[in-house]
Amino acid sequence: MSAQPPRIVSSSLGTRVVPSWRWMCLGLASLVVLGWTAGASAQPKPTSKPDPAAANPAPPKPADKKKEDKPPPHIELKGSELTTRDGVLLRATFFPSNKGKEAVPIILLHGWKGSRTEYARLAFALQSIGHAVLVPDLRAHGESKSLAYDEKRELDPARIGPNDLVEMVKRDMEKFKSFLVQRHNAGELNLEKLCVVGADMGAVVAMNWAVWDWHWPIYPEFKQGQYVKALVLISPPWSFKGVDVSDAVNHPAIRGATRVGISVQIIYGADDRKAATDAERIHKLLQQQRPKFEDEAEAREKQDLWILPIGKTKLQGTKLVAARGPEIYQAIASFVHLRLVVKDYPWHEIKEKP
Repeated sequence: MSAQPPRIVSSSLGTRVVPSWRWMCLGLASLVVLGWTAGASAQPKPTSKPDPAAANPAPPKPADKKKEDKPPPHIELKGSELTTRDGVLLRATFFPSNKGKEAVPIILLHGWKGSRTEYARLAFALQSIGHAVLVPDLRAHGESKSLAYDEKRELDPARIGPNDLVEMVKRDMEKFKSFLVQRHNAGELNLEKLCVVGADMGAVVAMNWAVWDWHWPIYPEFKQGQYVKALVLISPPWSFKGVDVSDAVNHPAIRGATRVGISVQIIYGADDRKAATDAERIHKLLQQQRPKFEDEAEAREKQDLWILPIGKTKLQGTKLVAARGPEIYQAIASFVHLRLVVKDYPWHEIKEKP
């Protein structure tokens, strides 16, 4: 399998994949996409001193150009297949992969008062390089506002509180996982390489669900969790609506204190002091138990934590993604390739507890 991540570029016809490959700079240095647009190369360096662990690999020679298969059409999910145990009728869009059991599944979680439509370009970009992408509307957002037992009532994102976020974690996310388990057992993806991308509120949900996913024990006969292997946190707040990420940053798998754990990438707009403070706080705590790499080759192989401040913008969350799409698409694509695509998480049939 190639050690080179795909390069995603933007054209007048939308986002597409260039079969030639280059590395994007992933580290504490400035967010510069190698071989990227002139605008991307103008990003300022962060004020903090780069960590030796953030050594960046030299860009490899472009790979031979190969013809890519056309991705399968997207699928709209609704109704009984995405109804939670407490009766919320969830909606989602699934972008299947054409790579079968080699496909990395990625869940994209929007922010507060957002919807899955905000991730349309990113979802297509990730699908175009072979990933299986699930883009849901969390409860009370987008088209996930209806209840199976009360047709007249509609959920309102402005009225959500701590209990609603807990239900997103324990009911919404578990429902999405069940859908992916079915696709996994059908040989359409490898759930052992699951990545969750979350923006602001979605980042809080992603981190707390990762903790929930990893609390399930694994038995020889069946498995219920420990699927999440990577998190991409876009403008992650320390807390939202009374729910914080303290349990997540202290979880051994997320802190890098376990043999097999969860890789983390943090992206935020550097000119917003509050967003920068929260992102850097999370990064600092996650960095404490991770090793320092003196050798660049070792860092390239083992580094599993990055923080990427986007300079000259106060935009956060999906607004940041929309405004600075190409460089963020490339950052996420490179991270997923480094930490999931080229890693050995073998596919096997998932037998869940009856």
